[in-house]
Amino acid sequence: MPTESTSTRDNDFRRFLKNIAFTGLGLVFIFMITRPDGGPKVGSIAPGFKTQTMYREAISLDDYRGQVVVLDFWATWCAPCRKTLPALQILHKRYKNSDRVKIISVSIDSAPNLVRFVDAFMKQNKYSFPVILDPRRGLAGQYKVKTVPTMVVIKKDGTVSTVQIGLLSPRVNQIIDHIEKAIAQAEDSST
Repeated sequence: MPTESTSTRDNDFRRFLKNIAFTGLGLVFIFMITRPDGGPKVGSIAPGFKTQTMYREAISLDDYRGQVVVLDFWATWCAPCRKTLPALQILHKRYKNSDRVKIISVSIDSAPNLVRFVDAFMKQNKYSFPVILDPRRGLAGQYKVKTVPTMVVIKKDGTVSTVQIGLLSPRVNQIIDHIEKAIAQAEDSST
């Protein structure tokens, strides 16, 4: 016959299991609503844009038809972005004079004196890749960017080849390898 202390222990154990179950469900729910997602659908036509870089140079996606375009969305306050930007700089230098690949970045920062703020960040880090400022997130909205960093690789025919959301590695060389593979895949699958 169970004693009162055994019954109390059983009730405590059941309460403990219920708490674990509710905590687990809560964590699953939080993961589902906060997990990185977004970006355009692979295989869809990349949304066109015609705008200016931070230094007022005209830039249009149509200008790069026939090239693979790497479009990287980032922000200065984003720690994972700060880890991907050195890789973006290396690739920009590698493809700067290429007629095969174009590297373009989109800063979603919003700050007073935004041009001066992002320019100081770029100079401090010795980055020279083109930057489109998107403080109202119009371009980010067109590309369905919900999380930064988000990288979109666009094939020569203007369709989306790869969407990479979040930091895939803290190592610059691994990030470069991943982007290079995405570029090669976009070149191989272009029509």
